[in-house]
Amino acid sequence: MTTSHGGDQGSQGSSRYGPSPVGGLGEALRTRPQQYQPAPPTPEPSPAPEYGEHPPPPEPGYQPEQPPEPAYQPDQPPPPTGYGSEPEPGENGGYAPETPEPEEPETPEGGYGPEDPQYGGGGETPEPPEQPPTGHPCPPSMTCDTRGIDDLQCEASGVKAESDALAAVAEALAKRRTDFETARSAYTQSRDAASQAVKDLNRRVDDLLDDTRCLLNKDDVACIDEAFGQVLDCLEDCDDEAGCCIDEGCGFEGETWSVGQIEDLRAQVVKVEKCFDEVLVKEPANLTDRVTKVTGLVDKLAEDLKADPREDANRLYARAKHARWVLDAIWGRFADVNEFQNCLCCGLTCSLRGRQWLALLEGKKAYQECQEKSRLRRCTWLRENVVDETLATQILLCPPRDPCAAESSD
Repeated sequence: MTTSHGGDQGSQGSSRYGPSPVGGLGEALRTRPQQYQPAPPTPEPSPAPEYGEHPPPPEPGYQPEQPPEPAYQPDQPPPPTGYGSEPEPGENGGYAPETPEPEEPETPEGGYGPEDPQYGGGGETPEPPEQPPTGHPCPPSMTCDTRGIDDLQCEASGVKAESDALAAVAEALAKRRTDFETARSAYTQSRDAASQAVKDLNRRVDDLLDDTRCLLNKDDVACIDEAFGQVLDCLEDCDDEAGCCIDEGCGFEGETWSVGQIEDLRAQVVKVEKCFDEVLVKEPANLTDRVTKVTGLVDKLAEDLKADPREDANRLYARAKHARWVLDAIWGRFADVNEFQNCLCCGLTCSLRGRQWLALLEGKKAYQECQEKSRLRRCTWLRENVVDETLATQILLCPPRDPCAAESSD
């Protein structure tokens, strides 16, 4: 009796969808891109020294350690090796240096160690447990080894899941690539157009501060200055609109991710893409809007100052200070064009890398689920065919003897 209901229970097969996690320090950790900085000049290679000359000393900086080459000494015999050779005595009186015991990694209290596959949290889909080898195929009567068939099918399932995950976001990724090029040029144009307007606004706001300050006595000016400063102190807790909105290393490249952490990684990638789509791509238009807004504040304040300013001098001075504060933050998150372009590039590359990792984890998940289904199917078949499989295996272990051969031997 022959069967073909799966391979060995312990087979895992594929290296692509093996148990190792994705990402972490083993990957190339992406930091803020510096492609907008000039590259350092490449030093010209020095000519080879002539025969008999010594090579020039190495340049300062990091140099990899090279083991010294033994000098040729014809008058000295080679060191004794093999039987009868005596090593130099060690520090502890013996003839062999002590080998320190390797230190085992510490396990943090209350959790798993870094080598544990469940380290960092689990998920709905656990890693399939590895079964110890039985020493025979399963089912044991199987004469055709089909251990690779299930693994090949599961590999195909993983590749399809990975491809489907990338296809689902292909349109969004292509749009971000286009938005990246558009936002780069648009921000430069918006910043150039705003430069002259900001210079004029700075002059006008300085004049308005002087004009409104003259309407108050020194005590009122000092009190309003102190009150305005306290309001700004409270606003420091709300400073979520400064700098690049993408964390160093994308917020996820310094960690490793397993199948059970797909949703955690997805949340990190979505956060990066939200910054790119809703903040960085819209920054050129937002810069123009900020210039328009502060221009309106200044125009309205100048118009109200022409009326009877004495009736509302405190409010006019506070409005002038507010206009100065808004104008000081006119450039938003970025001090110059390079800061914006670096953050924009970081957002695009982090989105691409995150989606790539998510697709790979989806492939791993599909592969593991396929392996588990194959195992359950094999176990179900064995439970339903215990007797037949036992008799079939008996034939393999103890083949029946030819009765004619027994009579001839008698």
